[in-house]
Amino acid sequence: MNKTSIEASLKLAGDKFDTAYVTSILEKEPSYLRIKGQSFQAAKGNICIANYTAWGFHVEEAASTDMDTHLNPIFDFIEQNLEKLQLLSEELEAKWQIDVCITICHERTPGMVLTARQMGLANAVGAYISFDMYAQQYIFEDITFEKCPLCGL
Repeated sequence: MNKTSIEASLKLAGDKFDTAYVTSILEKEPSYLRIKGQSFQAAKGNICIANYTAWGFHVEEAASTDMDTHLNPIFDFIEQNLEKLQLLSEELEAKWQIDVCITICHERTPGMVLTARQMGLANAVGAYISFDMYAQQYIFEDITFEKCPLCGL
């Protein structure tokens, strides 16, 4: 992809729990599963052993500089299933986490803002939010040194 892109996911991670049970409670098929102790193929093709169990769903990567297009579906899901998510976390002794991955291309960096609603919902289920940012290598001939539109510097 040659444009800045964002992807996000919500997952329940813990020592060991029944992922089919989570699916039945939430009435949603996961797009991400890991079972502690089982092997899986990592992104770079390496075979790894899962050191935790996880159930989650993924908002697919898409060209964007607007984080809300990826975070809103996650926070809408949390809001609609708040009691179930709280119950699962407590019952299974597992933690919810929200992962955001941003790949920056051509210096097009998105703003990173979390609203009071988003922070409140994350807090309500005890979720932490992680941001990973990757910058594609810049081609210095293509870089323009314009003034900042906010501060004028």
